[in-house]
Amino acid sequence: MKTKMAVVICNWNGKDWLVRCIKSVLSSSLEGFELIVVDNASTDGSVDAIIEQFGDRIKIIANKENKGGSGGFNTGIRIALKKGYKYIHLLDNDVIVDPKAIEELFYFMEKNPNVAAAGSKIYSFDQPNQLQELGASINWNEFNIRPNYKGYIDDETIPELIECDYVPACSVMIRTEVIKKAGLMDESFFIYWDDIEWFYRMRLAGYRIVANSRSKVWHKMGAANKTSTFSTYYFWRNRINFFLNYLDDELLESFAKQIIKEAFQAVYMCNYNKQYNVAKTILLAIEDALKGLRGKAPEGRIFEREKTNAFDQLAKFVNNEKRIVLIPQCEFRVLQSIVGQIGEAKIEAIVASNEDKELLELQFPTINIRSVYEKGTLPSIAVYNHVLDADFTNDIDLYVDQYFNVVQSEEDRYYMANYKTMYQIYQSIYFPVLKQRFLDWREKNGSSPQSVLDK
Repeated sequence: MKTKMAVVICNWNGKDWLVRCIKSVLSSSLEGFELIVVDNASTDGSVDAIIEQFGDRIKIIANKENKGGSGGFNTGIRIALKKGYKYIHLLDNDVIVDPKAIEELFYFMEKNPNVAAAGSKIYSFDQPNQLQELGASINWNEFNIRPNYKGYIDDETIPELIECDYVPACSVMIRTEVIKKAGLMDESFFIYWDDIEWFYRMRLAGYRIVANSRSKVWHKMGAANKTSTFSTYYFWRNRINFFLNYLDDELLESFAKQIIKEAFQAVYMCNYNKQYNVAKTILLAIEDALKGLRGKAPEGRIFEREKTNAFDQLAKFVNNEKRIVLIPQCEFRVLQSIVGQIGEAKIEAIVASNEDKELLELQFPTINIRSVYEKGTLPSIAVYNHVLDADFTNDIDLYVDQYFNVVQSEEDRYYMANYKTMYQIYQSIYFPVLKQRFLDWREKNGSSPQSVLDK
């Protein structure tokens, strides 16, 4: 059957993962699509490897330079547009697709012409039944993104369809007539937030963005760049650019306060953990965003990450105790991450509020879920979104957060106790400066969503 569809895989130095990805795509239940691999100037022999293994079953485009995720995908999208395909399915090179993943999205798109893009249910490759994401929404209060069901163990309570602000480009099918109207991905992002902006632009044009649970894929995610500040730079810079482009004027002051808060928290904790290169990257990313620098990061922005002993400190505490109690004061996705790091066998119980008890019993069937914590009975770990949210007055043995910041000793607690005073000083000085820089950015670049669509 002629499906009038192309599958585009973007690759950069991911030879082994790319081969696995292609094999899974070629095993799809849907047939008749063209498979296009765009290589972003890899140096690991990716192109030769796939030519040798797959020959003329795939079309290979070898870029002479690394154009980033957006530039790589756009290279394949342009080819697919010229050939008149009705749909384009984008895949990251470190994704393995279920045999029916592409077929499910294809027939869903055929039945729903007002849907611009449909994304897959994305599982963690290392934890095959745990969700990495099922689409996401944009949080205009905290000026960030909120992935749906991140960290959840898959079960019958997960909805089949979710309306979204965006779905990750690691596995998504897009209607080409919408691309012709809304435009290609913005290559000036280079990587990260490019797909968020793209699909949000489609939503502003009146189309639906949907995540579909019937399409299943497994994503390695994070296989690269863990040893450098690569992702830190692009996430901070591109996030600021996105919200300065799209937020309403009355939210500008709140956005400035949020960036000040998060930047100071990050730098304060980087000093605590002796991760000075991460702090430098964050400050440089903010400055580059304010200057309007886009595209590939200039020299002197991305550094090697210093090693932190936070994991070792948590592991040492856990290993020294036979059983522990977790007291979550955090989002579920954070708790799931900490449980995964500790291991369920070490956890005697999780203390939950009544409204969370049913969810935790479903998600952690092998762990005792309690409503009350009896102090002193077992060593305790309090889990926060950020340890700086804790007051450290409770009888808790150790505090940890989603970034694996650990607070345990009296010296640790003393450092944290100074945070609020230092932050108030920083905010009073820097807030009017950052607010003015944001206003200057908006005056120079424009601000309204409609002006972005008109570009």
